[in-house]
Amino acid sequence: MQSLRFFNETLTTNHVQSIIDIQEETIQVLNPKLLGLATMENQTSIEVVGTDFLLEQSLYPWLGLEESLIVSQNENNLIVGAKLVSQYGLILGETLSLNGTDFVVGGILLETGSEVDRQVIMSLEDAQIILGLSDQISRIEMSVLVDSGKETFLIDRLGDTLDDVSIKSMSREMLRQDTMYQRVLKFGSFFTVLVILTTILLMGITMAGSVRSRTIELAILRSIGYKNNHIIKLIVAETLWVSLFGGILGIVLGLLGTRYFDINLILGALLLSGLIGSGVSLYPTITILKQSPIESLRFIE
Repeated sequence: MQSLRFFNETLTTNHVQSIIDIQEETIQVLNPKLLGLATMENQTSIEVVGTDFLLEQSLYPWLGLEESLIVSQNENNLIVGAKLVSQYGLILGETLSLNGTDFVVGGILLETGSEVDRQVIMSLEDAQIILGLSDQISRIEMSVLVDSGKETFLIDRLGDTLDDVSIKSMSREMLRQDTMYQRVLKFGSFFTVLVILTTILLMGITMAGSVRSRTIELAILRSIGYKNNHIIKLIVAETLWVSLFGGILGIVLGLLGTRYFDINLILGALLLSGLIGSGVSLYPTITILKQSPIESLRFIE
């Protein structure tokens, strides 16, 4: 199943009829859409999508309704995105005025995490009326049942019929986006590993210098009866607290910059920060503890 989109500054229902007249058996779904901005009573603009919701669902199966009334979409009913519902406190059956026309909230979409969450869906006819765009269409989306070898042929045939229309294959677009996503993901993974390794190196150098500067202090502790494992616990605990404080500070700055909150990511970052900090302090501490306290005390001036 392939998806195609048709774009033009002045698409009309005549273009839809031209596609129908082709009588191409591979065309499974033909869905004209009109997009525009409508104004609510509080003068806030929201995006309106005029389309047949059942056809929209056949093209995008992940679109689901959280709540709905058993009414026809063509009777001045709206299907409202999840973000708009939470933002304006809309409820099922409520009247919503758009460009001076009253509509009933007949359905509430499940949250998708996309721009659909901030849109209202109505019939194409209602959208054309309130937007003052009679007979006009923003784009035509359709699903065709062809293999990769016949897709180019179909696009060429449609292009010959609609020579003033730009046609885009959504399967090719999704493949291109997936390829780009994989590249960004690989780069992000490489950059993350590079940052972690650099952090380990810098923290290792810092901790090695800090522990060496406390050689005399550690020698005194050993001379008064502290065992090596006691000293290691003290150093690791101190480094752990410093690392966690630095991790928390970094997380706070990151949240202020991105406003993205994920508890699992935060806990993972804190755990990694603590492991790196306590881990890099072990080697220099163990190295110094291998020296005898008498040899270490020779550094006293």
